[in-house]
Amino acid sequence: MAAPEWTPWRPLRLAEDVPAATLAEQLDGGQSFRWRLTPDGVWIGVFGRTVAMLRSGGEGLEWRGLKGAAGTEAALHAYLDADGSQARLSADLPWRSDPVLRAAREAFPGLRILRHDPHETLIGFLCSSNKRILQIRVMVAGLAEKLGDRLGADFHAPVSYT
Repeated sequence: MAAPEWTPWRPLRLAEDVPAATLAEQLDGGQSFRWRLTPDGVWIGVFGRTVAMLRSGGEGLEWRGLKGAAGTEAALHAYLDADGSQARLSADLPWRSDPVLRAAREAFPGLRILRHDPHETLIGFLCSSNKRILQIRVMVAGLAEKLGDRLGADFHAPVSYT
């Protein structure tokens, strides 16, 4: 199969910056199973019907998508809560009086809940019973490859029941 063609790197403007360690925790910490880190520090993943690359750059988070795929930036904004509504909600949590919550906020500033496709979330949850993250990642990717629509190169959308 031919290697995918990517758009140039572009800045991804978010209301709250995502440091590299926080990005790693978001994409590889157990809430998402379709992202992988390349040897050069770039995250490549599929979410919904979108394929993207993300990296921490000198000016903040940067992205690129498959050439010819429309809507990648808008999908990333929705997926990563670009407007910062979660950060505003986080201020209402009892982190000032809860040392564990305070330590978590300090360790991973800007951490947010990713806005996943509901069907893929359900599949990931069902696959998670007594499994480690690596095993869930392999199962979810295998199901997408066998049952999901091909998005280009070796990328497949999650299984959809609509």
